[in-house]
Amino acid sequence: GMLSGAQAGFTYGAGGVWLWRNNWNCCSIANDTGYVNNWRDDIHLPGAFDVSFGREIVENLGIYYLDPVDLPMENPNDEMVASASPDRSKVVIYLPFSYPLKLRLNLEEYDVKAIDLETRNVLRPTLTKTEYGTLVGQLRYNHDYLIILRRE
Repeated sequence: GMLSGAQAGFTYGAGGVWLWRNNWNCCSIANDTGYVNNWRDDIHLPGAFDVSFGREIVENLGIYYLDPVDLPMENPNDEMVASASPDRSKVVIYLPFSYPLKLRLNLEEYDVKAIDLETRNVLRPTLTKTEYGTLVGQLRYNHDYLIILRRE
C-alpha cells in the first residue's frame, strides 16, 4: 500500500492496535459485520510491528519522497507495485512472490538489495545484463520481497 500511494490502511492485519478498538466495537455503522479484535490482542500480532519496520526501511535506506510509478518490465504482474524518486535514483519494487524479474532498465549503476518481508533478511539478488535490460534473479524462498534500487 505504501508503494502504490496509499494514504491509510497500513497494517490492517493488526488494525485494532491503530484504532485502539475494544471487543465491543463493531466494524460497521449498521453493526452487522461482527466485532473487531481487542487492541490488547492485536498488539501481539506480527502485523503490529509493520509500521515501525516500514519506518526503519525508509530511514535506513534514505528512500524518502517516492511516487508510484509504472516500471518498464518484460513480465509485469498486477500485484507488483513500485515507487521511485523523480530522478529514478531510488526505486522500490514490491514482489508478491519470488520469480525472475525482467526489467527494461540498465541496473549497472545501481546498488540492488532485496528484503525478504517474512524473515526481514537483506539479500543481494543476482543481476544479469540482457538484451532487454536486466534480469533480477529469482530469490531463494517463495516469500514476498522489496527490491531496493539506489544509485548515487
